Amino acid sequence: MSYSSLKYTETVVDIDLIKPNDFNPNVIPEDKFEEFIENIRRFGVEPLYVRKKGYYYEIIDGEHRWKACKRLRIKEVPVRIVDVDDLQAISMCVRLNKVRGTIDKPKLIELAIRLARTWGLSLKEIADVFGMAYNNLRDLLWVSGRLSDYEVALAEALVRQEYKEQESKGKGTTSSKPSNQSVKQVVVKKREQPPPEVAQAFLDSKIGLRKAKLLARIKDDEVRKAALEGKLTLKDLERIYEVTKRGIGVSIEIDKHLNVETKTVTVELPVNVLRALERWREERNVEMDDAIRLIVTERLEQDGYL
Repeated sequence: MSYSSLKYTETVVDIDLIKPNDFNPNVIPEDKFEEFIENIRRFGVEPLYVRKKGYYYEIIDGEHRWKACKRLRIKEVPVRIVDVDDLQAISMCVRLNKVRGTIDKPKLIELAIRLARTWGLSLKEIADVFGMAYNNLRDLLWVSGRLSDYEVALAEALVRQEYKEQESKGKGTTSSKPSNQSVKQVVVKKREQPPPEVAQAFLDSKIGLRKAKLLARIKDDEVRKAALEGKLTLKDLERIYEVTKRGIGVSIEIDKHLNVETKTVTVELPVNVLRALERWREERNVEMDDAIRLIVTERLEQDGYL
């Protein structure tokens, strides 16, 4: 659907005949909402996009404008009435609110799972409905720990669709109808889940998607903890991940023993140096981070820097 060429009828409607939808993922903080109300008081309200549903109008875009008008006791509001189906309404809502406001990640995730369960949509189809890149949607579900939930929902929908097709052809029987228990036993690809603390930090918007993806893949608990505490930047994590992925580097952890200010850093070492360092560490029976710390400290002392 091209929204630039969308046909609508513009009119004014009694505010009591308008209701919000149950799929809007847009949120606005209370302090911003108060400012929003003041702007409407001063400059008026832009038309809401709505669709006719029985005796009332369902909001597609403009729920916060509608709430602000209710707060201001405005009796009638301008609307643009469009003729769209459920999927088109959801698509309009998400796409327009991505531009206008802030998308609540948990709400968007639940909506994606709902589209899979109700319509049997693939991730690519849902991404098209949302107006976002397929990889970003997949990462959103994976980092939040909900990708498997989406896959189960899709499996449920596909199994039920297959049953309905068989039933329509006269091949289905009451005994063959899938139960909730049997549907959930559909084989779903097992995948490694991101750590719960990473998923929660991402959902709470404390970390972004790129940082969450890196933390989900880095196995070092100390590195993950330091990053969630804000002690490591995105650039730090990218270097740590690249080094650990190639297996030719060592992460020097935060010093837990000395009462001095410390910082986690990453060094890249040639394979032959790493092997020599490993032998040096084993001969002295020390951990790798302590081995590097001792060698660096000793050299700096010899050169008169410490």
